[in-house]
Amino acid sequence: MGKRDKEERPSGAWEIVKVAIDACRQQLLQCERTSGVVQDHDGNYMDDEDFIQQAEYLAYLLRKAHVKMQLLIEKAGFVHYLAEYKSGFAAFTDLTDLKPINEEPDYLVSDPLDYIDTAYSSLNELVIGLDDYQLELGMVRRILNNTPYIVEDFKADPHKENDIKLTLVKYLQNIFPSTRAEVKIGHVFKKYSCDIGIDALKALIEVKYAMTETELKAELDGIYADMKGYAGDDRWVHFFALIYTTKPIAAPERLLAEYKLSRVDMSWTPIIVHGTGDRVKTVNPSRSPRKRDASGSS
Repeated sequence: MGKRDKEERPSGAWEIVKVAIDACRQQLLQCERTSGVVQDHDGNYMDDEDFIQQAEYLAYLLRKAHVKMQLLIEKAGFVHYLAEYKSGFAAFTDLTDLKPINEEPDYLVSDPLDYIDTAYSSLNELVIGLDDYQLELGMVRRILNNTPYIVEDFKADPHKENDIKLTLVKYLQNIFPSTRAEVKIGHVFKKYSCDIGIDALKALIEVKYAMTETELKAELDGIYADMKGYAGDDRWVHFFALIYTTKPIAAPERLLAEYKLSRVDMSWTPIIVHGTGDRVKTVNPSRSPRKRDASGSS
């Protein structure tokens, strides 16, 4: 398949945001119809009461459209853009503030509405411009973010990294047939082995398993070493680092901040998820209880 046509794009979430923006546009027209000023007993001019009410309702619709736009950005897979979008919208401190176009009071503009509309159009163009290769990479990212649910569906009882890896390989092979485990990456003197590779997407996935913050720190050091070891092989250009923890040790935002502060290779996508699991407790044979004889001595 080639580039996706507009009609082929999943329309549900997009249509919801479009309807929300259109509702704001219609309410802006209502504001224009009621715009005007009145003079109080002291001779001061102020906005008409009906106009104030219509502007407040527009602000309410803008807040709703803003929330729906955030959900759309996340659903479309552009999570790195989400913070930038939210920060830009936060600059509009008064959503009732309407300005005349070219000093014509009959025609009003809402900067936050234009901001949402522009973000929607830009995102729309980006998604339409994505080919299937890029969309499938986004699918891989969403699958990895849903690892705990996949583990649950497979009724896996993870005790170590390998348990998570094997479960993901089975799942991914149903969607991406070129998925395989233990991908070898050779250098001059040393060979490396990555947990999962998807040849068709030129993507590698490194899986880590942690139960405590101390283990998490050790696994991060391992990922940093992997970044250097996997570099330089043209067969692989996309990298995912999945950290599976058995309890909420760290939030995704904290992990991303750690990556940025460490100045690591940002072509790697860090993902941290929390699911069930523990460690298998082993018994040391040398420490097993000694049998007692009939007299009670050992």
